[in-house]
Amino acid sequence: MSETPKSNRRGRNVPSRAPQDSVPGSRPQATLRDPATGRYLDAIYDLACDAQANGRMSRFTDVLAYSLALIARDSGSGGAGDVLERLGWHLSRLSDLDAARREAAHAREEGCVPH
Repeated sequence: MSETPKSNRRGRNVPSRAPQDSVPGSRPQATLRDPATGRYLDAIYDLACDAQANGRMSRFTDVLAYSLALIARDSGSGGAGDVLERLGWHLSRLSDLDAARREAAHAREEGCVPH
């Protein structure tokens, strides 16, 4: 996934934070092609920036976790599993992307061209 900048509603360039393509076996809920996803990412990004600037990241994280717990509870018997599954999928995807970036950087340092 490329880090293609987009502008949020305040005109700041922010990196894309959602998968733009699907991975075999995944069930992506939405992509940046969905306008709602962009709005949600902008809102959370702005809140995270505010929390970071004001030294309240721990509180922000707790509020996000509580919000996910409410969503899971209100989604019925499988809700918690669905929330955890999606969280796990995104964590795995981010880990894979980080590893690929490290490998590409190492290959460039060694004079190789990554595929």
